[in-house]
Amino acid sequence: MILALLLQVTPASAQGPVGAAVLLAARGDVQLREPDLHTLVLGERLGEGSLVCTGPESFATVRLAVSIDGGQHDDVTLLPETCLRVVTTASHPSTRESVLSLESGSVTLRAVDEGDSGSVVVETSSGTTRGEGGGFRVHIEQGAARTEALYNGVSVEGAGKQVQVDAGFGTRVRAGEIPQVPQKLPDPGTPTAPTDLQVLRVADFSWRPVPEALAYRIEFATTEDFSDLLMADEAPTALYEPELLFLPFRIPGLHWRVTSVDKYGFMGIPSDPRELRFPAGVGP
Repeated sequence: MILALLLQVTPASAQGPVGAAVLLAARGDVQLREPDLHTLVLGERLGEGSLVCTGPESFATVRLAVSIDGGQHDDVTLLPETCLRVVTTASHPSTRESVLSLESGSVTLRAVDEGDSGSVVVETSSGTTRGEGGGFRVHIEQGAARTEALYNGVSVEGAGKQVQVDAGFGTRVRAGEIPQVPQKLPDPGTPTAPTDLQVLRVADFSWRPVPEALAYRIEFATTEDFSDLLMADEAPTALYEPELLFLPFRIPGLHWRVTSVDKYGFMGIPSDPRELRFPAGVGP
């Protein structure tokens, strides 16, 4: 298998004003659709009502709100072909609050430190997910929304009924219906190759199979927290051996992880990330 590198500028970190949403990371086609139409730039402030959309094979991470003391923040990552509206976002002396409207696609809320009081609400046309401390995903499906509580529990509301979803469980809510009974998410596949800190010369990846997994999702990022996603792909088995693996040139780092997908479409908790080294003469 061949490792191919493409030239791409590495995004800079963006802290942003307290209480203001800003674009933290972007790969590919990331646009502001409302209140006007233009390609977003890193660090750009996103006011209330802003509609951010990613194109195919494109990713973006938006920093929603920053604590007044600057110590904590809430980040949301948009997967390809996602449109997300920033309804409100605010910081107070003891908490942070953000309300988002997911119009299409999928988003992941980064988990924050234990005891942090950041609150994020994700509204969809089918139901609403509320979480403290991040660590959950929301996906738009045909006539439904799917929520996966990864590291923290959330509440999901639909048709006037609220259901608590513990960490490690997921639920689906269809338009006009109450949320389904939460079910356990599939276990992650433990990576076996390449080993941690191995030099990436051949794009061959493997992990221990998960019995309940129907497929897997493999992700690559420049950062260990996966706030700067480079690419994601699906694998039907516990092997990923692409003929070409296109990665940006001179990125600050490279990490990979894998997530199991069960027959109901639920995605589990990602595996612990592994870091890869670059061959001599490649990388920063």
